[in-house]
Amino acid sequence: MGRPVQTIFTDIFGPNHLKIIKVLMAVANDQQPRTLLLKKIRHKMYYVKICKADNLIYLELEPQQSKYFSASNLNDIGFLFEHPPHTNWTLVCKAIHKILHYDRVVVLRVQENGYSKVLAEYTNHKILPFNQKEFSSHFMPSDVILSYKDMAYRYLPDITSVAQHFYTIHPNTDLKHTQLSFPPDIHIRYLNSMNIRSAVFFPLHLQDNFWGLVIAHSYGVKVVDLQIRKICTFIIQNAMNKYETQVKQGLLDINIKIKTLQHDLLERLPHHDTINCALVESLENLRTMLQADGIAIYNEGDVYFNGFTPESELFYEIISYLQQLTDKTIFKDYNFKRKHKHHFNKPLPFAGLLAYNVDKNKDYYIVWFRRESPTQVTQMELDETHEQGIRFWEETIYESAIPWDDQNINLLEGLQSVLNDAIMLHSKEHKKLTKALVELNNELEMFTFTLSHDLKNPLSILKMGLNYLEQDYENILPEKRIEWYRNLQQSICYIEDIIENIITLSVSKSKKLIKDPIPLAFLIRKIVKETLLLQNAGNCKIEFGNLLPIWGEKSTVYQIFMNVINNAVKYTKRCPEPIIRIESNIIDNMVCYYITDNGIGVPEEELPHIFEVFSRAKNAKEYTGTGVGLTLVKRIIDRMEGSITLTSSKSKGTTVTIKFPIIATFPDPFLSQL
Repeated sequence: MGRPVQTIFTDIFGPNHLKIIKVLMAVANDQQPRTLLLKKIRHKMYYVKICKADNLIYLELEPQQSKYFSASNLNDIGFLFEHPPHTNWTLVCKAIHKILHYDRVVVLRVQENGYSKVLAEYTNHKILPFNQKEFSSHFMPSDVILSYKDMAYRYLPDITSVAQHFYTIHPNTDLKHTQLSFPPDIHIRYLNSMNIRSAVFFPLHLQDNFWGLVIAHSYGVKVVDLQIRKICTFIIQNAMNKYETQVKQGLLDINIKIKTLQHDLLERLPHHDTINCALVESLENLRTMLQADGIAIYNEGDVYFNGFTPESELFYEIISYLQQLTDKTIFKDYNFKRKHKHHFNKPLPFAGLLAYNVDKNKDYYIVWFRRESPTQVTQMELDETHEQGIRFWEETIYESAIPWDDQNINLLEGLQSVLNDAIMLHSKEHKKLTKALVELNNELEMFTFTLSHDLKNPLSILKMGLNYLEQDYENILPEKRIEWYRNLQQSICYIEDIIENIITLSVSKSKKLIKDPIPLAFLIRKIVKETLLLQNAGNCKIEFGNLLPIWGEKSTVYQIFMNVINNAVKYTKRCPEPIIRIESNIIDNMVCYYITDNGIGVPEEELPHIFEVFSRAKNAKEYTGTGVGLTLVKRIIDRMEGSITLTSSKSKGTTVTIKFPIIATFPDPFLSQL
């Protein structure tokens, strides 16, 4: 405004200007938070609001409208303080209506599907009710939700007139920091279309996420004093806190249901050969838990139904479609019929679908179904030819079901955890039953593990290479093509060597490995390159020290380093700056290799069990793995008369030390390297 603050404040506040400046400086220096004062300006009382945001000071002046708040109004908010706490949104609307004397107060919930639904309402009896009215996603898009963030309310005393005069010398001042700024344009247009004159919007947040709005509006101009608006804010925030308590209690109830299901499954497991049999017996419970009309299980071609479900032939089509449609473990769509019906030969008898892919190979699904539930939705679109610049109309949405809500998903995630635990328990039971066989034929077990575990890397490289050559054959340079064929041929050789070696081991338990001198500089670099490709870990920095040759059998040496390096990359790649170092030296007539990473590490109390079969650290549960790799490595190294140790610290990294004995008959070229 081109004038010193002290001059302006003297004109406005008179003798009080020094106190106002003192408070303003305290706010500016972060010595005092947002401040509200009541001061007389030219024979009228004003609220003086001072706050700091984005390194700017906001000073707002608003005239006081009323001095007192009737105590009788407090009678209507007593329900907020009852024990046990509960929230009745209709009572909240009634309390706000009683205080503001507006024509309508509603609670609007923004649902997961983006639609907004009126959950509760209190109105004058003369106007058309809004309760259970639903708005399309255009009414509360993300930018509109953002405009309500961090504000206690948005207040419009008169939509048809300017709410305030605003002065600034800063070109990028954000009006969202003043509660008197206009709400989003689409809401203003909607209110205008209904001839609304005054409105207040109170945002609702659940666990720091936007949840909905309490909206009060009047068909006439009604000015509300600042203190009354603050009381309404207190009532609404208090009600939301009570509701959040209910939600947390609901999560406890979900946990109880999950524990009940877990107990039920664990009781059934001893009487069945598979987990699937136990699940089939629990179908009714699984259906009602997720409030579905029907449920079906697909397990490698076998199907089981409960409740309202499609016929078998159509269900097979649905499974085939899901297998191609998504790789997600959980897939949900309350509009499944409307969006996907054209992919099927027969009409879909359901509208909503929730699918849980139990097996990563997509051979095991649990699918829930919901019937069609038509809804009346208020649609809208911008239309400048229309009087309000926007057009609204009511539309009935068919081929849609009640959306799957957070509670349903929480239950399903709990079920997922239960199944994982049950599968692990089942595996442990099988481990106990086969313990005697393991002790009698340890090498045969190693053979089985190797075929299922260590063949994955060379097979994956082989598959990846074939796909690459097939898709881009014409665009690959001849020399690059030769290099790829050489790599594929080498992968086949590794597979053959591993199979031949393990078969030999299984035939003769006492037979020693045939050892040859093996240079490792090239082999280890090749394993690293393959592992980074398979783990999609291009961000990993690999450091190489001296890579000495050893005496051993090539396929088993490949297995050892492939397992250890793969673990290092897998458990390090998510770190901010993943680094892996591989080096070697000679100590006490042993070639010692060290593979060091800065990954998630292993908790100290779990280190003694790290080489046990199926043993996995607790902090590795979210990573894929079977707990077999290190067990296999340990057994191979024992047969090579070497040793393996592991030192680790949780969240700081791991070092694997592998020692190979030096054979006196190393050829001269290798001895010179040693």
